[in-house]
Amino acid sequence: LSDTVGIRLAGQYNDFGGFFKNTATPNTPTAIAFGALPLPKRFGETKSLMFRGTLVWKPTSNFSARLKVNLTRDKQLGAQAGQMIFCPEGLNSSFLGFNAFLSLNEDCKADRNVNIVGMNPAIFPAMNPQRGGLPAVFTRQKFGTLEMNYDVSPAVTITSVTGYYWMKTDVDFNCSYSGQGASGCMTTKRLKRSDLTQELRVASDFSGPFNFTLGGFYQDGEITNDLLDPTPDTVLDHMLRLGN
Repeated sequence: LSDTVGIRLAGQYNDFGGFFKNTATPNTPTAIAFGALPLPKRFGETKSLMFRGTLVWKPTSNFSARLKVNLTRDKQLGAQAGQMIFCPEGLNSSFLGFNAFLSLNEDCKADRNVNIVGMNPAIFPAMNPQRGGLPAVFTRQKFGTLEMNYDVSPAVTITSVTGYYWMKTDVDFNCSYSGQGASGCMTTKRLKRSDLTQELRVASDFSGPFNFTLGGFYQDGEITNDLLDPTPDTVLDHMLRLGN
């Protein structure tokens, strides 16, 4: 921008269509009663956006500052990237209503087909209503650094590095991999993290065999990982009701 100020901008966008095909068919009265919703045909669809900006300021020959800021956003539909590949009770087992969990198209094989339904937010109120009951992972991050260097003399430099990090992840997913009935095992997680760090150091660059580095480091961080209860009923309550 000038003889003392420079700027650089960078960005990246990624759109992944998803590896699995979702063939779940929530078409039974039990499934509808427990809030099962059809999902998009592609499972694991992910969209990522990243932006980074760097600003450098060097007003004098013995002082410089560099500010770097990053913003990212990741969205994945179909929070779990896996499938059922082993059904020891069989596809038609009535054990605790297990067959009510399976889609009519379920084959329990390792292939490109999964059978997982969404959940109606009206029945599972802890779910994010903006996603309409679709299992999903939504992650946002903000982080950056401010580095400043001051040359006290040609051989001694004072450096300050300030860092900041913030992250929030919302996860809604059908943890029983239910393909037909709403199993009651609808997990809703909210993960948050924030960190602030400060480093200050003095370093020498003498021509002789002796040099030194002195400094200190400070960090203040917080992490919360909340698991929200989507309904007051237990998983067993739902299983018994489905079995009846």
